[in-house]
Amino acid sequence: RSFRRDVGIKKDILTRSQRQLAEYLLNNHERCAFMTAAEIGQAVGVSESTVVRFACALDFDGFPALRSRLQDILKSRVNTIDRTAIGEGGEKPLPYRAMQADMDNIGMAQKANRNETLTEVVDALLAARKVALLGFRSSRPILDYARYNLSWILPDTEVFMVQHDSLHEQLVRLNEGDVALTISLNRYPKRTVEAFRFASRQGATCIALTDSVLSPLSDPADILLLAPSSLIGFVDSFVTPLSIIRALLLMIVSTNEDSQRSLQRLESIWQEIDVYEG
Repeated sequence: RSFRRDVGIKKDILTRSQRQLAEYLLNNHERCAFMTAAEIGQAVGVSESTVVRFACALDFDGFPALRSRLQDILKSRVNTIDRTAIGEGGEKPLPYRAMQADMDNIGMAQKANRNETLTEVVDALLAARKVALLGFRSSRPILDYARYNLSWILPDTEVFMVQHDSLHEQLVRLNEGDVALTISLNRYPKRTVEAFRFASRQGATCIALTDSVLSPLSDPADILLLAPSSLIGFVDSFVTPLSIIRALLLMIVSTNEDSQRSLQRLESIWQEIDVYEG
């Protein structure tokens, strides 16, 4: 979806103030990608509500969706060095804007992921014989979190991390009835995308947790979960994907008696061998 094209299509129905906004956003999209509606309005000389109405006039679901689109455009162009300069500008201190961006992303994730989609993922995980967790580089810690918890609540399911040096040897074990859960946020490692496509060809149910419908993981995915992300500095934020993984874990335990019994057994063992202090 081209932002410039959206503006061009709608230009005849935009008010004078909205056309001023459009011109400002097109010329300053990198900075605006991390500004609030109030900050953009102040820069252009219009009200915050005018900025919000402008986003709706372009068929965005509010200003956060418009800002997310500007960030997607920016993310497709920047590298790690560029990211160190991103997020500068605006009235609020950088730590505040970084945490606010995480809260905004979780809000967008709530709207983007229907309960029916989350339930479909849970059903696939509960029915799977094997669950392959696939992702490299910065996605690895999120997958570690998923594996650590899934191994407790899916005791009869083989949950394994796909290793980089034995990629195809592990994925060739997948068949229909198995699940490949892949996590990758922009920027998308080629190795992850290629491996996900290979898992799809093996017949596994492919679940992608990514940041945009424009992600290269979207096409091979049978089920797509969206974790919108904002570029505030060079460090990736894992808040939204971790929140989605946690929600899935809670759904599994709340709907599956075997998972509940497994946790109860583990809790008894932990108490017996005195695992925790206090």
